[in-house]
Amino acid sequence: MASMGHPNAASVLPLVGVPNQVDGLSVEELDDGTTVLRLKGTLKPTFNVYRLDDPDRLVVDIAKSAKGQVVPHVPLDTWACGRVTVGAVSERGANLVRVVVQLKREASYIVVPDGDTLVVTVTPREAPPEQYFSRKSASKRKAEMESQQRRAKKLEADATKLKAAASAEAKSARAKAEAATKKVRSAEAAAKQARAAESRARASEAEAQRELKGAKSNRLQVRRALKKATQAREKAEADRKAAEQKLASAETKAQAKRKEAERLLADAEAVARKRLAHAAKS
Repeated sequence: MASMGHPNAASVLPLVGVPNQVDGLSVEELDDGTTVLRLKGTLKPTFNVYRLDDPDRLVVDIAKSAKGQVVPHVPLDTWACGRVTVGAVSERGANLVRVVVQLKREASYIVVPDGDTLVVTVTPREAPPEQYFSRKSASKRKAEMESQQRRAKKLEADATKLKAAASAEAKSARAKAEAATKKVRSAEAAAKQARAAESRARASEAEAQRELKGAKSNRLQVRRALKKATQAREKAEADRKAAEQKLASAETKAQAKRKEAERLLADAEAVARKRLAHAAKS
């Protein structure tokens, strides 16, 4: 049920125990100076509408409701309306949301539910002059430009922070890569020593074999020496293989860490360039 210009007019619609939560408010101004407000709720609203004087204002009480995320104070500055306040009120043990619309000039109003949205339309008796919308348009363009400039500055600042954070992360990754490179060098030295030990063990084994072949007495002692040399050679060979495996693993890890550092930095620079380009276009 709609109410138009009559105090205490109401639309009574049943609610089932769950409070209606008012979460949004949108405002539109039409070419004839009419202001349309849409209050978004979670249920079909029960409401009461009346008008007060001194100052002239329209009051809409939405019954069995609570104020959600809707902005509490909105300076409209339309031809018909000057300000809207949305607040939570408790009267006689009942909770409601009270919407107060300041009226700048004589106007009629109509309030109708549209699903879970309450639509408040305020139509001034006097249409605005042509220059009113020219001024509003210029003011709106200026506000949009200022908003775009603020957004561009924020994007640029965000891009700079992002690049700095990624540079720090890449620096940390490079430090890890350098540490891994040091491990590679250490593994290389260990592998070199293992290969040298294996070479010496092979030479000792060969010498023992020659002595065994040429010995005419004390062959037991020579055999023992040969067995010891063979064992030393086998151990040196195993140590060399282990050192080479460790070297290969260290080289693989170092390569992965270097690539990770390069990827982090490249990704950060790409995102920073994209954001800066977007900020420049905005």
